[in-house]
Amino acid sequence: MTIYAGAGLSMPLPTSLPSAAQLSRHLVSLLARSIDLTGIDPDDLVAVADRVAEQPQGKDLLHLSILDAADFGGARWNYAHEVLALLLCEGAATVLVTNYDDCIERSTSEQLVAVWSVSELAQPTGAKFLKVHGCVRHADSLLVTTQDLAAVPAWVRSNMTLQLYTDVFIFLGIGSPAEYVREGLVDLAKEVDVSRVHVVDPTIDEAWDATSSPSLWRAILPELGTDQRHAKTAEAFCDSLLRAYLHLFFTHIRQVVRDKPQDGAHRLGLERVFSVFSQKSAVSVLRWLRATAFRLNAGKSVTEATATRQGLLGLAALMRPAYQVQLLRGGCLLIVRTTENAPGSILDSTIAAENEDLPVLLLTVHQALPGTSVETEVRCRIREMRTDDRLRSGQPILVVVAGHSGRLASEIIASPGDSLTELLERASDREGLPGYLVAPSEPGHLLDGVNSGAIIVVDANSLFEAA
Repeated sequence: MTIYAGAGLSMPLPTSLPSAAQLSRHLVSLLARSIDLTGIDPDDLVAVADRVAEQPQGKDLLHLSILDAADFGGARWNYAHEVLALLLCEGAATVLVTNYDDCIERSTSEQLVAVWSVSELAQPTGAKFLKVHGCVRHADSLLVTTQDLAAVPAWVRSNMTLQLYTDVFIFLGIGSPAEYVREGLVDLAKEVDVSRVHVVDPTIDEAWDATSSPSLWRAILPELGTDQRHAKTAEAFCDSLLRAYLHLFFTHIRQVVRDKPQDGAHRLGLERVFSVFSQKSAVSVLRWLRATAFRLNAGKSVTEATATRQGLLGLAALMRPAYQVQLLRGGCLLIVRTTENAPGSILDSTIAAENEDLPVLLLTVHQALPGTSVETEVRCRIREMRTDDRLRSGQPILVVVAGHSGRLASEIIASPGDSLTELLERASDREGLPGYLVAPSEPGHLLDGVNSGAIIVVDANSLFEAA
């Protein structure tokens, strides 16, 4: 799908960036003393921009004034920005934005490269993120005036046309589409079925049949059906979209265990995992899933990866109805043991008497890597957990690894038919456990001494089979 987003994306709290009319009024208040703006509608951004651009060095003044008028480079991102960033990271959408701000890029820790000129378009970035009217990071790229918008670069027009004809196309937060967009839509309506086009606008239904101020979208796409008009805010629509995306992923995983007993450990455990996910926002869940990944670049889907499914099925094998499970950041779960825990679980034997909870770290490997590289990554992640207090000193941790090639030096393998209690007994009898991933350390070692607690690494597939 392609999402074409405008000012309505960045206006809600906490971002609070201006609409085109609001930005125009800001420019008027900034420049009215130095430039004659008599006769110009203060709400018409293009008209104000045209008058400013006519002045000597007017284009540079216009760009600098726009950057002064609103905090495009520092505004706080909102939930919709996070959703679009995650869809880009997943490679699930092409996103075109007319906004100058960089909220989408800043809302994720992953490397999203925004395309704002034809030179960036040629880079193999993996994610399709096009800033078709320019970017705050490159002030000279901003398209504002009539001349700018009439001469929209060919790469913008060509990408717009291609996506309109091939993708499900969603207009989000666009009050008045630019002329080149209208032309593309009119041509599309003449040649093909427009059933793949959707418009998201909180007022679209009431404006559609209005007589005094009819919807501009009705004039452009008169055949747009009611199921293609979404009277929602950008954030509400993006939340629904991401939840649907995750629901499809969960459905695919359920298919893996559909032949297992209804009351068996696999199906009950998987629903337990999904129940924990359901208590969080869609953004939190997808962030967590992507945080489990090792060597997964932006533009590659974690939900479509075999390693992710293996990892979640391994976690499901650990679950018991009596456990209280919390989702922590960084691909980690916290499983709390209660007095009602059934015997025979790996967790009952692992959790020390003085510690009634067990952190479980999921690591999904997305490239063919040797065990030493994976073990190093596990060690680095656990060290980060210690430094930010997600893992207490002396607290044991279970690491579930999926997608790696070959065995890890510290990995405990379960054979089909093994009970989880037998698996843990085998781990506790193994020399070197509590498990230091690279080598035993002296008790006084600052990072990896005995106070760091046991590290037990288990293969996700082994857990699934042992269940």
